[in-house]
Amino acid sequence: TPMRPGDLRDTTTITYGTGRLTGEYIRDDLCLGSTRVCATVDFLGVTQESRFPFSELPFDGILGLGLPGLSSGPNFNLVRQLKANGSAPEPVFAVFLRDLQADEDSEITFGGYQAERLVQGDEGLHWLPMAGVEDERRGYWTVSMRDIFVRGQPLGLCGGDGSDSRCQVAFDTGTSLTMGPPAQVERLLQAIGSCGSHLPAVTLQFDAVAGGTFDLVLRGEDYAEASSDNCAFAILAVDLPPALGPLWVLGQTAFRRYYSVYDARLWRVGVGLARHTSARRAPALGRPS
Repeated sequence: TPMRPGDLRDTTTITYGTGRLTGEYIRDDLCLGSTRVCATVDFLGVTQESRFPFSELPFDGILGLGLPGLSSGPNFNLVRQLKANGSAPEPVFAVFLRDLQADEDSEITFGGYQAERLVQGDEGLHWLPMAGVEDERRGYWTVSMRDIFVRGQPLGLCGGDGSDSRCQVAFDTGTSLTMGPPAQVERLLQAIGSCGSHLPAVTLQFDAVAGGTFDLVLRGEDYAEASSDNCAFAILAVDLPPALGPLWVLGQTAFRRYYSVYDARLWRVGVGLARHTSARRAPALGRPS
């Protein structure tokens, strides 16, 4: 709503899984890079935030890249606004998450993707179809999974009776864990066995755009953190509301190993093994006591 001098701005409060913030509604032109790719967007100017976790995080803001169904209104959705304004070469963005031990930085690309971020270049990018309008309404970048395999054996989580049933999987680079319906997560963890240093590969098999399937393989080091005296799975059971679930959410456990591309024009998601540097990041110096 247009403001006059002295008017109080509209405010709202957002609660996340591990934090809470309050902000004022603001409208401005947001531009990306030196090419002046711009869109008029609405966003929140934060006025208050919970101490945890924001005081411990190294960034100053949150850039949401979900689809319009998750937004407070159409103008709050950057993907939609870039697409509507026609200012970006393509309504596509790609995310590279750094290896936490490597001497490299994470990267987001708007208008396309960087083939050099893929182990096999363009040939290493596999496109997965989305449901289109339904996904835009629900708000998640969602693809169809046929089943999950452990030690090469199918678990039959998505209608493993030979039917055409599928599990729905949301790709979310802002989520640190992999999450799924409680009963299915329980079966997956039972198949994996005890958490330890010798964990099996877990394969998620997706429908591919060109027909056939694409196998996304998670190693033990991707979905669990093990040390000499402790081990914890990065797989969480979550019972989502009926309007959203049943739904799997694939997070950073996968996207530190896989480069991902999000295409809002052709309604597809691309994935391929990410190319990481072999150089190791030097350990940070401790603070003086």
